[in-house]
Amino acid sequence: MSKKVIEIIKNSARVNTYHQDKLLDSVFIHPESSSKLDGAKVLSKLTGISLGASVFIGNDMDDICLARKVGLSASPANALDDLKKISGIVSSYEYSRSVSDIIQKVWG
Repeated sequence: MSKKVIEIIKNSARVNTYHQDKLLDSVFIHPESSSKLDGAKVLSKLTGISLGASVFIGNDMDDICLARKVGLSASPANALDDLKKISGIVSSYEYSRSVSDIIQKVWG
């Protein structure tokens, strides 16, 4: 993700990026005064990637609204049952390992 986009988002949210492996960085957006859905809408507008073309991985109650709006929602094994029920993919791994598992399931 471009550093410019992250800098813009940082004006209204806490953004954490985590290096997963040589091909993958995860971006976590924690809006300061709004929901994750609102933060994702900002990210969508800045990147030109619609929510419908996005994959979201979540595990908690505040992830449900965003999970319902993206093209594909996924959750780790340790996610809330309510979120797992609406997720298109549920990994058999807990969060830290679920990211690469979900990517393999989506893109092979």
